[in-house]
Amino acid sequence: MRWGVWFFVAAAAAAQSVSDSGITIHVTVEKKAGANWSMVDPHLVLHGKDEIRFRFHSNRSGFLYVINREPGGRNTWLFPTPETGEQNHIEADKDYVIPATDGVFELAEKPGYETTYWILSPAELKPRGELEPEGPVPNTLIPRCDPGGGLVARGPCTDKNAGARKFAAPAPSWFENAAPLQSRDLKFKSNNEQSSVSLGRAFDAPVIYEFRIAHN
Repeated sequence: MRWGVWFFVAAAAAAQSVSDSGITIHVTVEKKAGANWSMVDPHLVLHGKDEIRFRFHSNRSGFLYVINREPGGRNTWLFPTPETGEQNHIEADKDYVIPATDGVFELAEKPGYETTYWILSPAELKPRGELEPEGPVPNTLIPRCDPGGGLVARGPCTDKNAGARKFAAPAPSWFENAAPLQSRDLKFKSNNEQSSVSLGRAFDAPVIYEFRIAHN
């Protein structure tokens, strides 16, 4: 199974947190090395064919959905699916690995950014089988090391354009029983272990944000 320029073989991670009145979500990027998995900086510039996965944690229960955005504008489901796991109900204060199966996600060899949309809803949503395409997004950006802005060559480096980001535009009609999702008043923080997304008010509607993976 392929996610646009990703292949179904590994996953990734980021993180989120909020006040007690809101919702706190932790999504951590893990990279496979040999038989072992290790957490990596969500801004780390990875390499083509790296295998990754996501570790997800929320202080509120809900239903998790993940969509991949291909450079040509096509959207595809990453989770839940038969390949990545079909049980998407998230219990509060428990850790989950995405994919929820033995599979992983493998990054494409062509340098660039992979974009995923993460949605956590307090109520179950009904995903559409075929997602509406969006306009093509030219994937001309090449990950750059921070600071300095030089082109990525070799060795580890981080890129501020990677990690969790605000979803700026209304989402297309991805679900049959919900209106197009709107961006909410989220706050983002990052360190060398995770990205943090916060909603400091009631979790009474779906939360959506974007997560980018940079690779050379």
